[in-house]
Amino acid sequence: EDAGSCLATVLYPKTKAPPTVTIKCTDTKDQKQIQEEDNRLYQKLRHQTKPIIANNIPDSHGNIDPALEPVWALAVAGSGYIMWQKSTENLSYFMAQVKSAKQWIRKDDFIEFDYTILLHEIPTQEIISCHMRLTWLPSHPLKVKHFCASANQGPEDGSGVESGSAAGISRERGANF
Repeated sequence: EDAGSCLATVLYPKTKAPPTVTIKCTDTKDQKQIQEEDNRLYQKLRHQTKPIIANNIPDSHGNIDPALEPVWALAVAGSGYIMWQKSTENLSYFMAQVKSAKQWIRKDDFIEFDYTILLHEIPTQEIISCHMRLTWLPSHPLKVKHFCASANQGPEDGSGVESGSAAGISRERGANF
């Protein structure tokens, strides 16, 4: 969906720290509408009779089963944290596919998924496999821990400090940075 007109400034430090991002948008959805969309997405995921287990989203033809769009939306939101951390002035990423997704049933109100996602690295064209554990509750920041197979690094916490939203990205087929 159209988020409005946005201008982003991205500063890449010379250290290994993630880039500093400043985003200013106009004509965006109001906060109440975002919360309502998040709540609808949350309710779809929270009221599953059994945990969601899925593979290959989108499929080999680029299609996403409408029932799996909430799973895709959360993967796109979570992968954004990984892509921002890994991006440099010369490298950017696109989430190509969710290879696997598994929902964990929790006793609290949070939604939790384990994902294996494929990131397309630009300009090298390399495909990077990442494991991502995502925990979410509307009006709370996403919590994202990840490990990417091609990187020589241990598990990382890519969690945000601000409230995150998966609303409006369920139809988006990837996030390009």
